[in-house]
Amino acid sequence: MAATGVDIVAVCQCEPRSCSNTTLTQQDIVLWEIDWHRLGEAIARAMGLQHMAAVVPGLSRTLQIGRDTQAVSGSPAYLTVHHRQSDYQQVALTILARSKAPFVLLTPTMDLCPQSILDDVRLRGSVILDLSDALLVGTDAQVSLSPSGAKAIDEFRAMHSPQSSGASTNTLSTPPGTPWEAVYIHFTDGHTVYIRVGDKSRHCGYADFGMLDRRSSGPSVHWHLLRDFADNRGVFTWDHPNADPKKQKQKEDLAKALRSFFDIDGDPIRKFRDEKGRVGWECVFTIEPES
Repeated sequence: MAATGVDIVAVCQCEPRSCSNTTLTQQDIVLWEIDWHRLGEAIARAMGLQHMAAVVPGLSRTLQIGRDTQAVSGSPAYLTVHHRQSDYQQVALTILARSKAPFVLLTPTMDLCPQSILDDVRLRGSVILDLSDALLVGTDAQVSLSPSGAKAIDEFRAMHSPQSSGASTNTLSTPPGTPWEAVYIHFTDGHTVYIRVGDKSRHCGYADFGMLDRRSSGPSVHWHLLRDFADNRGVFTWDHPNADPKKQKQKEDLAKALRSFFDIDGDPIRKFRDEKGRVGWECVFTIEPES
């Protein structure tokens, strides 16, 4: 490098010289850094959050940028920026341990997020968003949610809205006389299922079925029992690892919630005895685990 006034010239060092000199101005070598507090404010505005800018104690490069007042308990939203997977994992695990409410965690890339962390976050009814996928920046430098980002936030709010913490919300509107045999349920992850009845279908979460545990803001024991049924293709026997006397009442409440959601009469879960003499219950409808 050679200085010429206010400019810097990059000089070829090859022997013999084969490259032309390159002139760099002061502006060419200025180091730029994102103002994460202002970015957090812009993200909060785009997501419709109650904005706040609070450094999370004990966690480096992590801000709480706001609260989602449209979700139960004013779910917190965090922004974390790390370049090493170990640092990112520490942030995610610490927030999982500390937060009693479901939360939104934003990060510049999902490349540092292992599947185990993603599964744990989903099981808590929370969500991790990739900034590059969830946000759009317009020519006027205004930040807005992308279609996929808006969809993720809408689903999060639908799952955790105050209205979803009570009874189920039957939006499938099954035709009168529909039998339980016509119902198909498929788990797509730990807190979401795809359901189909005839030509009607949709994705929904545990809160849609009225299976939100108000204490943890996560899925209730009835949702876990439904997942046990799915893992065994619609069967639950008393030699199951999760079997205990409380399951009888949980099964009754689960059947009640399913009848309310699908608006179908009759018992969706009946007594069962297989060829080996094992007893338990089986679903009249079809249910499948994550594939």
